[in-house]
Amino acid sequence: MWSLRIAPYLICQTCSYVDLDRGRMSRGHVCQQCRHESAGGVLYFHANIMVLVDLLEESYLSRPRNHPREMVVPANVAILLFFCTLKEALFEHFLRQLFTSLSLSRSLQKKLLSDNRLFHQKLKSLFPALIENDWSTALVNASALCGQDFSMLDSVLTSSAQVRNKFLHNASAWEISAELADTCVDSIANLFVLFVALHNHYVHREWARAQPMV
Repeated sequence: MWSLRIAPYLICQTCSYVDLDRGRMSRGHVCQQCRHESAGGVLYFHANIMVLVDLLEESYLSRPRNHPREMVVPANVAILLFFCTLKEALFEHFLRQLFTSLSLSRSLQKKLLSDNRLFHQKLKSLFPALIENDWSTALVNASALCGQDFSMLDSVLTSSAQVRNKFLHNASAWEISAELADTCVDSIANLFVLFVALHNHYVHREWARAQPMV
């Protein structure tokens, strides 16, 4: 299953650092960031996100082997829709983790999400208000943290959303090509790397300030 290969990230329950250290699953394992002992493994990404990744896998594997290149293939449409949904789900997951690290009350969290229901509102208004950086600056910070350039991924996210919106609002599916679907699939792993880097730069930083180091 793709979800088990792509997204088995674990989170430290003390400092909130996220990585692929399987040792976190063992009680007593020492976190390399905060030096606290693990109480047991906790997956960072929730089950709905993992299900989305597996839906992408099922759609990819269901594509017909041979079909005219100009033909609209339902599986490619599904891949695009699931990929764009995955991006938005990861973004909201990041926001909720950030809310917690900032010790925002439940009522305030609910109000912020209610006032920013649309993705572009979350991205353009809520996100920079919380972290005091816009999206492009956050990408630079994430890139610096993990040594990976996310500019190409960001271009994929933008172009895929544009095609998705044309399909949703105008039923225009002709741009949903096999090449676009392949690009979406090839970008899944990097999408997770990006949001883990964002978490570690912004969320872990807040937790590290609040938690005593040993």
